[in-house]
Amino acid sequence: MNKEKILRILDFLIPIVSVVVVSIAGIYLYRVNKEHNIADEEYAVIEEAAGVTELPESMEIEETNEDEETVDEYKQTFFNIHVNFDALNKINEDVIGWIYIPSIGLSYPVLQGEDNKYYLSHTMEGTLNSSGSIFIDAESDSDMLGFNTFFYGHAMKNGTMFGSLKEFLKHPETIDKNPYIYYFTKDHAYKYRIIATYITHQGSNTYMISETKEQFYNYMQKVSKWNRYENGLAPFELDEDYGNVDWDTLTMEDLEKIDELLSFSNVYALGNGENVEVDRIITLSTCSGNGTGDRKIVQAYLFDEYKIRVE
Repeated sequence: MNKEKILRILDFLIPIVSVVVVSIAGIYLYRVNKEHNIADEEYAVIEEAAGVTELPESMEIEETNEDEETVDEYKQTFFNIHVNFDALNKINEDVIGWIYIPSIGLSYPVLQGEDNKYYLSHTMEGTLNSSGSIFIDAESDSDMLGFNTFFYGHAMKNGTMFGSLKEFLKHPETIDKNPYIYYFTKDHAYKYRIIATYITHQGSNTYMISETKEQFYNYMQKVSKWNRYENGLAPFELDEDYGNVDWDTLTMEDLEKIDELLSFSNVYALGNGENVEVDRIITLSTCSGNGTGDRKIVQAYLFDEYKIRVE
């Protein structure tokens, strides 16, 4: 076959192949967008069915952190919403909470399954959909009593699910204006304050489980190094008496003092000069969307909580 004939064949085939490739890509994008639209519509209906509204004035609140706090005073510091969890649990018993982040308009039910796979590809109603659901780690304590509770969700390109978390990394001033994340369960309201944002990778030390105060402190020390939010968790520094020491010449007594200084402290410095008490945190984790296995991370500490009295 001569060169001229080969070129004629290629001239004939290339346009056909191009049309086929474009058509396949178009069909794929259409199906993906259709899935996303279906998921968006489903969650909009769910939010309406859940009756997400401001907390009524008559809602009774049990005192927790502050003995003298009143309902009105709490309403000044909390974004209060009421969620009809009975209605949500009729749809799916795996619904355990509702997450709301006013600064980026994020508002979704939170589920917890038997594993961390199912809700990656299924909506709250059990529909197979690439948007998935927002869910907490299957091994996390649903009562939010663990040192670190992990929340997962896809970063959809249209900004839905955890797609809007990228705003915190791209525009940290968004956090400065309103650093709070709210999480509601049937009988509790939690208010968290963002102190760290960064990018990590799947399976990194970010996902380590802390079971003791010492482990949690060491974990937070790592977070302080990973953090990229300037006004968030600051890099750890030893007390000035131990700031510049020759570690090879330290005595056992010196080491015990340093261990006591570090291991049991729950006071952490922020980049803006504040010192805050941190006993528990939440970690929001989402894919980067670039297919590399990178994960965008937003971490926040428990700022306050109250118990809703359920009749």
